[in-house]
Amino acid sequence: MINLKFERLDLGCGSFKPDGYIGVDLKAFDYPEGEFFLADLKKRLPFDDCSFIEIRALQVIEHLDNSKKVDFMREIFRLLKPKGLFYAEFPPPICKNGAPNPNFFIDPTHTAWWMIGTFFCFDKGWREADINKDVYVKGYEIDTDFLILGSGWIDEFNCFITMTKLRSEK
Repeated sequence: MINLKFERLDLGCGSFKPDGYIGVDLKAFDYPEGEFFLADLKKRLPFDDCSFIEIRALQVIEHLDNSKKVDFMREIFRLLKPKGLFYAEFPPPICKNGAPNPNFFIDPTHTAWWMIGTFFCFDKGWREADINKDVYVKGYEIDTDFLILGSGWIDEFNCFITMTKLRSEK
């Protein structure tokens, strides 16, 4: 069990971790002891279940592989306390006006195509109302119990999603 300094986690923080958050990144940054962990978001993070009241991922999820989306969202679910919040900002492959998004395609490390609709699959209420609900649970093994609280465009090139975890057990 890790004794955490804060209950807020900033994934892919780089050199911009805000006060009151524990940072995680692939590269080491000079933060006070206990405020930063070197870790790969494509793998299980070194924290106990239900450790955080908030997890944020600003301009980082597009760097995951498409094949890791479900695993990543399961990990967010595992780490959040019930009623905890997940907030992400990301450039989708398509701009608000429907054109290809240069902010997404210029960076060769942007390998995951996230759209606001991608997150619907992790919202249990939406999943259970969908005609293909069995595919999500039995085929993709998506069993998260999130509720989408808000989503939309930040500007012409970037979106956001805010979700809360509704239960702790799987």
